[in-house]
Amino acid sequence: MDIADAVNAIEVSSVSKTFFGEKGMVVKALDAICLDIRPHEFVCILGSSGCGKSTLLNLMAGLISADGGMIKVLGNTIKKPIREAQMVFQEYSLLPWRTVLDNVSLSLELGGVSKKERHHRARQLLNSFGLDEFCNSYPHELSGGMRQRAAIARALSTGPDVLYMDEPFGALDAHTRLKMQQELLNYWLGEKKTVVFVTHSVEEAVFLGTRIIVLGGRPGTIRKDIAIELNYPRNRWHSEFGDYCSSLLQAMESP
Repeated sequence: MDIADAVNAIEVSSVSKTFFGEKGMVVKALDAICLDIRPHEFVCILGSSGCGKSTLLNLMAGLISADGGMIKVLGNTIKKPIREAQMVFQEYSLLPWRTVLDNVSLSLELGGVSKKERHHRARQLLNSFGLDEFCNSYPHELSGGMRQRAAIARALSTGPDVLYMDEPFGALDAHTRLKMQQELLNYWLGEKKTVVFVTHSVEEAVFLGTRIIVLGGRPGTIRKDIAIELNYPRNRWHSEFGDYCSSLLQAMESP
């Protein structure tokens, strides 16, 4: 299904997930989650550590299976990852023995795209993320922010309609994190992909998202679903920005 024809890009219907650990430990991570995400939304999933944010994202991406319920992405019932949806992890997950160019073009290579075409497309992405001078460098030669730019470029190389991001800036220093937030926002404003972005930072969620889903508890449930009605670019020092942050913090802290 083309995303332009979809009423919802993602549909999560009564999804639950339980993990079974060593010594009989049972952890119910999510309970009866229902969530619809429309095409081109930038949805942030916000919550404290351990509330099931990454679990929900991994379920949407088809990386793990739900115990119950159903997930549809672009009309496909999700049982495994699909090409139209790509993931960016907190870890940079670049292959150290491949150049930046070959890392970014990896998905295209696996898809059978010719070397000339995949390198052309990868160079275009690297240029848009300010990495055109580092095509022939290796991951260890890049800063943390540059490695994450390369990882995002790789996820975008196949032209996905949906981009999942699991705390992608969590390991970056404060200055680089702010810069990467703006770069991602600029890309999304231009391309209008559907983005699902996991974070535990209230400020990051309000700065980026058109909509914020607050998860809480164990098992995780949806505590708040709020549209952020602020124009882009957003001013972190504006009183309305602060009001959203306060409201979301209260939702996160409620029992």
